[in-house]
Amino acid sequence: MRVLTFLYLWYSTPSGSSGGGFSHWNHTVLPHWTEAVNNRYEGIIGTSYSPEDGNLHSPYYPAGGPYSSDDPAKLKSQMLELQSAGVDVAVASWWGRPGVSSADSQGTQTDHIFPALLHACKGTSVKVAFLLEPYHNRNSSNIVDDVNYIMDRYSSDSSVYTLSDRVVFYVYDSYHIPYDEWRTAVMPKIGAMGYYYGLVLNPSDVTQLIEAKFDGGFTYFASERMSWASDSRNWPEMCDKLKTGGLDCDISVGFGYNDTKIRPWNSQNTVPRSSQYFRRQIDRALGASPTSISITSFNEWGEGTQWERCESMEGYSECQAFEAEMIANINTRIDD
Repeated sequence: MRVLTFLYLWYSTPSGSSGGGFSHWNHTVLPHWTEAVNNRYEGIIGTSYSPEDGNLHSPYYPAGGPYSSDDPAKLKSQMLELQSAGVDVAVASWWGRPGVSSADSQGTQTDHIFPALLHACKGTSVKVAFLLEPYHNRNSSNIVDDVNYIMDRYSSDSSVYTLSDRVVFYVYDSYHIPYDEWRTAVMPKIGAMGYYYGLVLNPSDVTQLIEAKFDGGFTYFASERMSWASDSRNWPEMCDKLKTGGLDCDISVGFGYNDTKIRPWNSQNTVPRSSQYFRRQIDRALGASPTSISITSFNEWGEGTQWERCESMEGYSECQAFEAEMIANINTRIDD
């Protein structure tokens, strides 16, 4: 069984090769979608963190401090960290074509880092899949162009992860593009060149992914409170339905969830970080007989789901550093 983890490439510091300032470490506090909730956080929404003063957007502090994702040495050490933990695939966040697509909520794109990421995989067992992110105005037309761009630019690289000789794509918020358009306007053009996992939130997504000719479904969220599909009690039913429909079932597990520094209105979805929570998720995931297990996440520091190495620092949550060993134990249990 494959073990994957979600990797984010959107971090930068003033000392990075891009020559800019901080990105994501200084994340803006995000608004809620309703005015009434935003009014409760007036004066907080829209403010940004100040890494230069030691104030990061994360509840945890990264080992060695903030870093730039475009640093080749850092990328290499990250791939070695994944390999050491027995992770097979880094599902790396991709925010569209440079000069064409919009960026993420913090104005960051990541395509320019992929050549260095793929190079960093050389000499390791780690491969790279693409996490297609929902940039503004992504639609059934430009996602076809996105996949063609990726295929032209990266598909021949030996570090790209493939299944059935097709490049693997995880499509975050895949439901934002109507499923009928996936079936009639997207898959007929790019289905044969890629292997596509769509996001499952609800039971209806399973049926729709099957009808839209996806190759698999994934759950993503590390908090069991986020959706029907992230609730481990529903994993056996979900995997059974996906596999009956001929699709892979990828269950995402995690150590906890806390995004209240960037979404102060989202505390209801917080899950305290613990080895017990991760162990329970793994037990239930393996009990559902998934095709693969993905770990949310390697380094989404703003949502407190990361298992990248941290360090204890005043003003931040305690760093326990049990994650890599527990991830390595997944492969032992799979082999057993």
